[in-house]
Amino acid sequence: MVDANLIKRASNGMSILCYFAIVVMPLFFVWIWIDFERIALNLGENNALVMPESLSLLSRIMGFTLSVIPVVLLIVGLFSLIKFLDNLQESDYFSHQNSMYLGRFASMLLWSTLVRPLTDAFVIIAVTFNNPPGQRSVSFNLGTDEITGMFFGTLILILSRLIAESREPVQAYQADVRP
Repeated sequence: MVDANLIKRASNGMSILCYFAIVVMPLFFVWIWIDFERIALNLGENNALVMPESLSLLSRIMGFTLSVIPVVLLIVGLFSLIKFLDNLQESDYFSHQNSMYLGRFASMLLWSTLVRPLTDAFVIIAVTFNNPPGQRSVSFNLGTDEITGMFFGTLILILSRLIAESREPVQAYQADVRP
């Protein structure tokens, strides 16, 4: 039998980490888009194309808005994960709500992962838009971070479906046991 106290402590710790991530992630992106050198470092191989004289306030706002889209999707998913973890703390493991919360977290993780390469490409366009002709850029990158995110998102989505399907035998068993 699984130790219920261990599940409560672990889910409480994970819930605290989720709240921490919800607070820190947006602040981190604000910090990046305020500091010019951090913008260049954040763009990876395209950092040489970021010119301080051509990076207007509008370009920064557009870049920030585009780069925060995957973070907003992930934060929405984290709120669903927190609800799932709260249910685990109440020893509610195989409820319909848990499968919904976990499925919503997985779908938001997948969407965040799938949207990131597109938003990164648009960020590069926004940041290099005011550059002189020949020094503008667009690039689309699909790397191991995106593949790993898709893998874990799919795995969590499968687990949410498993929780949904496991409810039916439990309900049938409870109906047979109860008078």
